[in-house]
Amino acid sequence: MKLSCCLADRGLRITFINTESVHARLVDSLPGKGKEFGPIHMVSLSDGLTPEERKDPTKQDHAVNNNLPRELEKLIKNNESSEHGKFACVIADETLGWALDVARKMGVRHAAFFPAAAGVKAIVHHIPKLIEMGAIDENGKENLPDDAHYMLFMSKIALTIISSHSRT
Repeated sequence: MKLSCCLADRGLRITFINTESVHARLVDSLPGKGKEFGPIHMVSLSDGLTPEERKDPTKQDHAVNNNLPRELEKLIKNNESSEHGKFACVIADETLGWALDVARKMGVRHAAFFPAAAGVKAIVHHIPKLIEMGAIDENGKENLPDDAHYMLFMSKIALTIISSHSRT
């Protein structure tokens, strides 16, 4: 939302898209409880799940990767014929790569951002190295040593990540 506000402050028309469940909570928290937050237009996409199904991570993951891309494609198509015209760019959280794929497919410029800390991005980027070091297995399950060696092991991981960045 902060990125959207910064872009809107520079005169860009922003459509902020969320799932229905997140959208409802966000809109309820806004002053005036409307679909507009200053110059930002708030829109929701249906994940196709019931409130009960949203509690199941497997169903939620399936909906995000299967239902939401179709819904975003529909929104982009519908927006082209609206008073607002075509979307100029889709900026999506990097963890929602499907949104960038939809934008690419629809011929819309796109960019990713990573809202988490830079350290998290570095760790995610170095997953193969973490597997090689034995910190996690191929399925992402942690395989850390007992507490006595934990800090030393984590320092080794941090130094490995830092040193690999300094070579690039």
